[in-house]
Amino acid sequence: TSKKRKLHKADTGNSTKKKHKRNELIDVNDLEWSEVTYPESVFLGGEDDFGGFLCLEEIDNVDVEYEGTASQGNTVRFKKTITNKATTKKKKNPPAKPHEPLPTEELPKYYDLDTFDEQLLSNSQHQYRDVAPVSFSDVNLVSEEDGESFQPGNENKIGENSKSEEIEKTSVLEIKNVENKNLNDGEYIDTHIDISAWKEFNLSSSILNGLKSLKFERPTPIQERTLHAGLNGRDVIGKAETGSGKTLAFGIPILEYIIKQKKDSEKQLAALILTPTRELAMQIKNHLESVGKFATNNIMTIVGGMAIQKQRRLLEKNPNIIVGTPGRLWELLSENDEYLNAISHIRFLVLDEADRMLEAGHFKELNYILSRLSRNKNERDDNKIILDDTKDLPPRQTFIFSATLDKNLKNELKLKKVHNEVSNSQGTIAELMNRIEFRDSNPLYVDITPKGSVVETLQESKIDCLIGEKDLYMYYFITRYPGRTLVFVNSIDAIRRLIPIMRLLNIEVFGLHAQMQQRQRLKNLDRFKQNPNAVMVASDVAARGLDIPLVEHVIHYQLPRSGDIYVHRSGRTARAHNEGVSLILCSPEESILYRKICQELKKTDGIANFPINRGIINAMKQRIDFARQIDQEEHKLQKAFADDLDVDLDDSPFKKINKGRNNNDSAKYKIQTLRLQLKELLSQPLVPRGISTKYLTSGIVRDLADRLLDSSSCNSKILGVQKSKATEDLKSKKYYKKTSFKK
Repeated sequence: TSKKRKLHKADTGNSTKKKHKRNELIDVNDLEWSEVTYPESVFLGGEDDFGGFLCLEEIDNVDVEYEGTASQGNTVRFKKTITNKATTKKKKNPPAKPHEPLPTEELPKYYDLDTFDEQLLSNSQHQYRDVAPVSFSDVNLVSEEDGESFQPGNENKIGENSKSEEIEKTSVLEIKNVENKNLNDGEYIDTHIDISAWKEFNLSSSILNGLKSLKFERPTPIQERTLHAGLNGRDVIGKAETGSGKTLAFGIPILEYIIKQKKDSEKQLAALILTPTRELAMQIKNHLESVGKFATNNIMTIVGGMAIQKQRRLLEKNPNIIVGTPGRLWELLSENDEYLNAISHIRFLVLDEADRMLEAGHFKELNYILSRLSRNKNERDDNKIILDDTKDLPPRQTFIFSATLDKNLKNELKLKKVHNEVSNSQGTIAELMNRIEFRDSNPLYVDITPKGSVVETLQESKIDCLIGEKDLYMYYFITRYPGRTLVFVNSIDAIRRLIPIMRLLNIEVFGLHAQMQQRQRLKNLDRFKQNPNAVMVASDVAARGLDIPLVEHVIHYQLPRSGDIYVHRSGRTARAHNEGVSLILCSPEESILYRKICQELKKTDGIANFPINRGIINAMKQRIDFARQIDQEEHKLQKAFADDLDVDLDDSPFKKINKGRNNNDSAKYKIQTLRLQLKELLSQPLVPRGISTKYLTSGIVRDLADRLLDSSSCNSKILGVQKSKATEDLKSKKYYKKTSFKK
């Protein structure tokens, strides 16, 4: 942490004048510092950039002297000055006390880093479901032996079997354990959920009860086609769109193996799951814990951005499953031979979103991990091949899943190309497949992606506009069609520019990008999930694997660089058979990229134009102009503020600061005026062109009075406009006309 202080020179006149009476040298900490109350706008949109900032203080009536030479280095000395000039005393704040303990009322806002537990925090914030709680009287769980429902009072029927006493004791104990667990964790099970569709897989009662608690009544297509092979020990390569249930396709076989192991094997590492992003790793961990909560298992994540000391302590507890990103995982494993030996004995290896891990920043560490996992153990050292004995290593099962895989991959696996042919194509999915060392000579390859690369419930559309109009059309869409919306951009600078503008327009918006601190990323994700009308502006770090429930819209503020990225971005919506909209904001400069995406996805007729109400657009322009102007003025103020923090203690910067203070006052006044004008505009509903607020029945909308009376059916922010969904407007024959990009 750092403590930053700002020095203001009281008088820019000649310091040798007699009206100044100098005191002796004084220690900097003994000066009369005053804490500065800085505006919140200084940190707007930059929550992740000021980690460690504690406070800002200033001091008046201080003179600075230097001792030493420029070559040997100067020592700064402070002297307090007294002036006879009459000045108006302004009320000063007391000095800051950053090293003192926080007041008791402030403590609940913070967590101790050494004892922080995300799982406990998640449980404390868990929302209770609208179903009856589990109790000993109405619990309807599944018995281990025959898969039939077990209810208290049916012990005699179970006792008719040859193992009646053992089953009865086990089942009753299981019910009590499940009941206690539910009561402690706040979990609830709807006893009316029918999970008979899962019985063909012969899953254990613990997994069936987990599926029942999550209300997963039947397997998804990718689960239906891969679970039999996965449970029987076959290697699986799966290609399915995002949101198709890939996590359980590999998660259930892993959990089943752990459940069936003896107690002395409970503390052995069974599975290693590699993902390209931190959020996806944590999502997989949470998903597996939810399904396996009625069984004993230990799952941990190893990702960057979190305390590495805590991750070392968790590794010492011998987890059954590790879910991690290649970078941090290799950093931890490579420092301990015991960890390296443990991953050599794993039973399961999973690569989720495998193609993404071949990109720059992931492949190097992934290569190291795969080398350590290699059963051939061919290590080249000065052209010598060292062969390690691998007879004692257990067989390993491999799962590879992604939404985008090369169409020729299946044929390449059958042809079994030699390593030399692939060596010239480093970083490709073909090379990865050769490095994996599948246990099966012919791994199961399953492809359930639709012909159009996106799910059928997704409506695709675009808006042609200038680059300078993208803010306007983004604001139009968010206001006209409120709902959980993901906005994708190609740069972090774009995120930092959009967030302040949208917040000025009273849009609840959050950011997500790779340079953001991990806790802030998780915090923003949680807030985004909790608000059904929230907006998240994100880089492509959010385009892969994240399962955010009920995202209604995806906006491509800037076009993705490839068709695969477009598919992954669009896959954040229209999940689990829900409808969704993928909207492209296409500028003339992006027309070539747009044509390329259409060609990759075989959209010969292009993408449909989105219906726009020009009357609403014109009414919004003034609001956007005010928000942009405020953002520009605040950016200038922030820049001056940052210059003050990094000031050098010489004569010229003091003059610059004193001159800047007057300018800052005028800038603040200008910003305040603009904010008041924008606030006045936002307090009133938008009035589309053609609607008269004076004569309700004389405008284009003849039934305006009736619409205003029926407020439940109208958009609260746009006068006279009825509520509708973007999917409904796209399906309307009046607007849904495809436009070709051919010339």
